[in-house]
Amino acid sequence: MDKPVFDKDVPVPAEGGYQASKYYWVREMEVGDSFTCSRKNCNAIRQLGLSNKAPWLPDGFKFQTRKIENDVYRIWRVA
Repeated sequence: MDKPVFDKDVPVPAEGGYQASKYYWVREMEVGDSFTCSRKNCNAIRQLGLSNKAPWLPDGFKFQTRKIENDVYRIWRVA
């Protein structure tokens, strides 16, 4: 990587002032909420709940996933 141009006087945004994932909206789910998605998206979203790489999710956030049709899955927030 070439040396970048340095900027001066750019303030640091407040914590949480950015979307940490394109699936940031899952944090808005309440326990018992569910939605359907494709296998590809389902796997990516499910990984959020299994990893600690999503500190923006509420503590104890958990999903359950079930296949309901060919390439259609349902994800529930269970905790």
